[in-house]
Amino acid sequence: MDKNVQSVVNAYSAGEIREAWGKGRKEGFSDYELSLIQSHCHNYDAAVLNVGCGAGRESFAFNKLGFRNVRGIDCTEALLQIAKKRSKEEGYNIEFEFATADKLPYQAGTFDIVTFFENIYGHITPHSARIGSLIEINRVLKPGGLVIMVVNSIYHRWRYFAAFKMLEMFRMLYNPNGMEKGDKFWGRGRKTNPQGKAQVKIHWFKPEEIPEDARKIGLSVLQATTVEGILKNPKVNSTKLRGQGWLIYVLQRLN
Repeated sequence: MDKNVQSVVNAYSAGEIREAWGKGRKEGFSDYELSLIQSHCHNYDAAVLNVGCGAGRESFAFNKLGFRNVRGIDCTEALLQIAKKRSKEEGYNIEFEFATADKLPYQAGTFDIVTFFENIYGHITPHSARIGSLIEINRVLKPGGLVIMVVNSIYHRWRYFAAFKMLEMFRMLYNPNGMEKGDKFWGRGRKTNPQGKAQVKIHWFKPEEIPEDARKIGLSVLQATTVEGILKNPKVNSTKLRGQGWLIYVLQRLN
């Protein structure tokens, strides 16, 4: 297993992070997520792939809305076991499988909708791995299929942007972990497992990054907005993507 994937698995498999994701994950979609889904997903027979499903929050929420063909994948068995247990106990018809976004165990043209909520896409590092994952997602999408992403914005708070600029200058002199622009460690100091503390590398995005990568592999950008933007008007693109919180993208496979 790739060392970056393994670090994510380690962090989410035990301790405080696992507890946070394993407990209290029965809530449904947040207001902005619900607005996003209702704006773009109208066919309840659509095949949905929830990437980074964890303990199943979004997968169960899709099912509760009436979607009948939902699958969840994750690279952390500890969280998948929670999702499978709940699915069995509460009678959900949802498949949960171990997989990573760059190696999907599905045939080409399988899904109508693929989702990356809660900066799951930003957990995929480095940049080349994100490109590889998008290529794989594009492969399993049907023509006209959608990719829905919610990611951390480097401009979420101006102090975050300033901190990243300082990190970039420092890394010009010392960068033993191969960090790229926009990367940071998340979860330092948490008691994640008996072997040590979290060292999870995640990426925070500038507004232009995902559209640029999407176009390289033939995905079009249907919508680029923010949490605030989609709550104001769920069907339009935001004109201001800086300093507006989480970034939201809806991408589409054209052919």
